[in-house]
Amino acid sequence: MDTYIVVFASETSADVGTYQDPNHPAVGVHWLFVNGKVVVNNSELDTNVKYGQAIRRKA
Repeated sequence: MDTYIVVFASETSADVGTYQDPNHPAVGVHWLFVNGKVVVNNSELDTNVKYGQAIRRKA
């Protein structure tokens, strides 16, 4: 089982993606850990990290 920890500022966090342009990480997320590995470090997303797996809806 994967473990995820997210540290964010609830007063300043927001989803900035739109239907036309959805590929933007949320603002206000300062740290994100997936299986003990840092994915978001001081608000910077590391796109080279591949420690989690996508959650897929079952058909």
